[in-house]
Amino acid sequence: MNELRQESLVDLLAGWFKIAAGMAAFVGERGGRFKQLHFEGERYHIYGFAIGDASILVAVCRSDVTFGSLRLSIKTASAEIARYLL
Repeated sequence: MNELRQESLVDLLAGWFKIAAGMAAFVGERGGRFKQLHFEGERYHIYGFAIGDASILVAVCRSDVTFGSLRLSIKTASAEIARYLL
């Protein structure tokens, strides 16, 4: 993915996480936010996972990757990254 598309994706996801935080606060989710964000289309998954309060790990992959595999891989990677960030 080229740099321009990466920046566009970051902007879009930041907006979605902001909306999700409002929805989480509305339903009384702990901390006023959801930890995960998932979009699934015919060709791609986009999965975001919050690491701490200020970082998000995002994966974009083909939709033939099962959601369970994607979720487990991202959670494992997030735990490893969190050890260095937090």
